[in-house]
Amino acid sequence: MGDVVTTYQISPESEQVDLRKLMEEVKLLIPKEARVQRFEAVPLAFGMNVLMLNFVISDKIGGVDEFEEQVSRLESVSSISVKETGLA
Repeated sequence: MGDVVTTYQISPESEQVDLRKLMEEVKLLIPKEARVQRFEAVPLAFGMNVLMLNFVISDKIGGVDEFEEQVSRLESVSSISVKETGLA
């Protein structure tokens, strides 16, 4: 069919989590076939920051379920949620 673009919000366990280190851990889990468009820390509320990740991957390849599961298992991650998904 085509390429799918997905935007994730990755919430750290607490404000004390080193977001740079968390970003490096998450980068290792991103499917190799994916093209990252955006990956940055953004303010959420009350001093809490979250990571916003936006990548494009072929819908033939898939693999995003496994990615989400792996990220959610990271000790410093509270949650990962899909904020938006659509055709690229």
